[in-house]
Amino acid sequence: MATTTSTLQPPSFLQPTGYKLVVNRVRFPNLEFFAQSVNHPSINLAPAIQPFRGVDAAFPGDKIDYTELNMLVMLDENMQIYEEMKTWLEDTVYKNVQRPTSIATASKDQTEYDISLLVLTSGNVLARTITYKSAFPTFIGDIEFASTPGTLQYVSFPMTFKFTSFSFSYDRIWLME
Repeated sequence: MATTTSTLQPPSFLQPTGYKLVVNRVRFPNLEFFAQSVNHPSINLAPAIQPFRGVDAAFPGDKIDYTELNMLVMLDENMQIYEEMKTWLEDTVYKNVQRPTSIATASKDQTEYDISLLVLTSGNVLARTITYKSAFPTFIGDIEFASTPGTLQYVSFPMTFKFTSFSFSYDRIWLME
């Protein structure tokens, strides 16, 4: 009886702390450093239902629905990250309205940006990049200020983004920036 040898290598499992988030480093320099957790969204393909002789037959649908991109962001002492995100959310609403505080920057700013999640290996080497295309904030959560005794826990707040699609890529350029 012939013996076979497997060419499969044991997998290196993805570590939950091996990531880096990048939006637009000029406009949002703090988001990259204070994103505490990021939940990659789920994908849903709703089936098309076709009634046939008293039975509903299900077929693959024709529309992919992405849930929202959720993240938990640590708050810095000067609340700069919160202010950056609040301004982005407000600019999304007032994009076509010239507010006195934004007249100077309105021409070079946009309300949607690609968000890149850089997934790192256990050696902090770029493994993959997930790019969420045309993302914009839809929710900035509560900030709880509480003085409870015990261990020190830093203040954080949730954020939610909508986007049109996402893609995977392998790009070493991010490591050079």
